[in-house]
Amino acid sequence: MKPALRARFWVEVAGAWLAASLAVPMLLWRARIEAVVRVDPDRSNGSMEWTIVTALLTVLVLLALALAVRAEGRGALP
Repeated sequence: MKPALRARFWVEVAGAWLAASLAVPMLLWRARIEAVVRVDPDRSNGSMEWTIVTALLTVLVLLALALAVRAEGRGALP
């Protein structure tokens, strides 16, 4: 019998989904910060957007690895 998934699992899944859903539009629309908050923190060179995308993708990878390690530790993976 497989163990039931705890709330922490679903919080990590939601965090990974949120990071991915924020990173993808940022990759496609680089002037997002300037358009949304009407502030130009990097003087339109795109460094702020790339920093945010890098941070979001790092969070996504770390959460995915944490989920995989937890699943492996519980014996949930085949």
